[in-house]
Amino acid sequence: MARQGCEEVISTASTMSKQLSEQEMEDADGTTPVDVVFGPVDKNNVQRLRELNLQLFPVRYNLAFYKEVVSSPPGYAQIGE
Repeated sequence: MARQGCEEVISTASTMSKQLSEQEMEDADGTTPVDVVFGPVDKNNVQRLRELNLQLFPVRYNLAFYKEVVSSPPGYAQIGE
């Protein structure tokens, strides 16, 4: 019974989101969609990665971690811009 109720809620939410235009969705939550482009972490943006990690995660990574990230194989570590 509970599963059926969840499925109905999900189905209804899905239908409603399809009915909203992009403009209506923007107004609904007060934000504007942004395009994010991912690129490699390098010596020019590793500090930005470090700052993001400090703000977002409860774990503190040491400097050796960031040195390893910069020297990692292509595609291993990426950051959004």
